[in-house]
Amino acid sequence: GNAASASSMPYTHGFHVVKVKPNSPGQMAGLVPYFDYIVAANDLTLNQQNNAFVQILQDNIDKPVKCIVYNSKTEKTREVNIVPNSAWDPNKKELLGVSIRFCNIRSATEYVWHIMEVFPDSPASKAGLKQYTDYVVGSTSLVFQSSEDFFNLVSSNMGRSLDFFVYNSESDDIRMVTLTPNKNWGGQGSLGCNVAYGLLHKIPTKENEHTTIDIPAPESLPQAVTNVLQPTIPAKEVTNVVDIGSTVVQSANVSDTTTEHLPKPIATQTAPTKATTLPSTYAMSVPNTQAPVTSTLPPSGSHGNVAQPMDLESLKKKQEQLQQQLQKLRMQMN
Repeated sequence: GNAASASSMPYTHGFHVVKVKPNSPGQMAGLVPYFDYIVAANDLTLNQQNNAFVQILQDNIDKPVKCIVYNSKTEKTREVNIVPNSAWDPNKKELLGVSIRFCNIRSATEYVWHIMEVFPDSPASKAGLKQYTDYVVGSTSLVFQSSEDFFNLVSSNMGRSLDFFVYNSESDDIRMVTLTPNKNWGGQGSLGCNVAYGLLHKIPTKENEHTTIDIPAPESLPQAVTNVLQPTIPAKEVTNVVDIGSTVVQSANVSDTTTEHLPKPIATQTAPTKATTLPSTYAMSVPNTQAPVTSTLPPSGSHGNVAQPMDLESLKKKQEQLQQQLQKLRMQMN
């Protein structure tokens, strides 16, 4: 069955479903790209990065494999039967037709950027981004691992088209959006949209069970991240995205980009590891991003600097000095 359970989620790690190919066993089983995590298969908890899951699939070709799938949008787990086979694949290589990567589920769901305002005639507007209801949840060229990755990816690829996975809260589906950053489009930033990141800008969870009918499978991941990023971004850390029975797709972490002019929108904040420790909301335009400025003006009604309160000893000395001055004045008057 595919019944969903709302019980507390005991799984910390799993295989993140990054892409689901049309007509594949993964799509037939109802796997949802970017929101689904395969956390167990045939009663084996998949909490280690090894070949156990692939081995289970290879040992059960044309047989149903019982998988537990966690959906980060509904925040529920469900049981799904997947029948691995390669008959659907013209190359007869892929058993599931699903690209997956092993990850920490909590940290993987942190990195979401909420589209707050889209300016007319901007790159964001031309790409069809919708303000308030669109959320950038991923990229074909990079697995987001830092709160700065989206901004660094954009600012490092001026004039190059970038494909992003975008979730829309009204239609409740994911689509591919191609953005081409351009500082000279005629307005603010390089995308022409304000983007917010933080606890208040997470994707709203759905109580109803999801449907997969209207969710299109993303086109295709590049074979290597260099196809999109070129050599402008040094790869400090590599995360594997595995096409089962096919090639390995790699994505570089751009959080260590060293170009001096790159914006550091949340540089003063420690990269969050838990949702409860996320910094306050940052509304910003890309890539000219700035954290909100704390007002340094004095309270209304006062002008200039606000005097610091003195300690008790200083007040006593001041009082003694005033009394001495007053005594001198009295003596002079007499």
